[in-house]
Amino acid sequence: MYKKSGYKTEAKKGEFQPFPVGESEIVLTSVTLSGLVPADRIMLLLEIGWDKPVTWDMGELEVKIRKYSASGPIVYQMTEACFFKAHTRTKYEEGGEAGQVSYFLTVRSPELKARIVGPYSLEGAVYGT
Repeated sequence: MYKKSGYKTEAKKGEFQPFPVGESEIVLTSVTLSGLVPADRIMLLLEIGWDKPVTWDMGELEVKIRKYSASGPIVYQMTEACFFKAHTRTKYEEGGEAGQVSYFLTVRSPELKARIVGPYSLEGAVYGT
């Protein structure tokens, strides 16, 4: 397999003020990959720097990758926890489809147990055979 294309969107630490994450899902960023064929493999790499508010003993953050739109189907989901601060990194991989597809990195914390402090990013890469 060889890398056909790639695209990354990011916000570096210090480029924005830290912000709380609440009950409602927040879109952090998205990537759109084009020129796909069904034989391709798509790899998504996500990164989120976050911490817990001082009012909680433990932080909790739900992370999702949605496909097609900010309210589209969830293709990846995880829940992270921390005692002070965390730097979450993970990857998701799936098969290609014809044309173009968008992915959205979203977060939520139902009890306001998280703040996004940065950096955060979503990188998509397309691999062909």
